[in-house]
Amino acid sequence: TTSVRTALFSSASKRYPQAWNGSAVVPIPEFQGQRLIKLLEQFAARKFSPRIRDKVRLEVKARGSDIIVLECRRHFRVRTLETECPIARFHYQPDGRWRLFWLRHTGRWQAYENVGPSRNLVRLVRELEDDSTHIFWG
Repeated sequence: TTSVRTALFSSASKRYPQAWNGSAVVPIPEFQGQRLIKLLEQFAARKFSPRIRDKVRLEVKARGSDIIVLECRRHFRVRTLETECPIARFHYQPDGRWRLFWLRHTGRWQAYENVGPSRNLVRLVRELEDDSTHIFWG
């Protein structure tokens, strides 16, 4: 079983005609979205050992031009509840490049400056995995 769950891409842009910042939504090409999900599934398999995969997992949600990566786990006190912690956001730009964002303590997304916009999804996922600045995983 995979540790990454996904939302459908085809309906994301129909439900959100504008991005979170008011700009026009650029629909994510299905092939690009599926490729990113596959890379995130491979990353999740490396990040979380088989013995903890039933306790923690990555979930991916598509919204407009964005794919948001969440870490999901059971609440530490109320075991019937599940918590979602946003880790990263991949934003698809009109020029066909992706931009990586991290979530600030204020709840606002900030562009990750160590790597600029890129068409190379492997590079962006590797940056999320390596996390040399400890912004994504602490």
